[in-house]
Amino acid sequence: MSGHHFLTLRWHCLSRALHIILCVELNSKATRHTLPKFLDAINWRKSNRITEKEFTAIYDAWLEHSSNNKKTNTHPSSPSPSPSPFSLLSLRATLITRHNVEESDLDLILGILINEYNRKLIHAPMMSIFR
Repeated sequence: MSGHHFLTLRWHCLSRALHIILCVELNSKATRHTLPKFLDAINWRKSNRITEKEFTAIYDAWLEHSSNNKKTNTHPSSPSPSPSPFSLLSLRATLITRHNVEESDLDLILGILINEYNRKLIHAPMMSIFR
């Protein structure tokens, strides 16, 4: 990380929050193949290489991928979904090695995701939010 030899406690807390949002709440089927690609899209949005509308389409596809995977495991006798195969440690390694993400970047990344969540919340019928 550009000149830093350590990561702050806040960086660890923010990366944990990002892991919870991406791998637990939004897409429990995130893998070592799918999550880095989505992180690329977030990075493109962060650097204005894609528009908000383009990112929204990617975000919606990410949610749809998660929704489709969850529907395949809805039988009552099926075990509950397992934890994300993309671990917190893997996410942190990806953030550092692939994206050189610093604390301020995590603030912006979380802001982008929260903005998308709020957009979905505002524009979705109330009952569809809780499916």
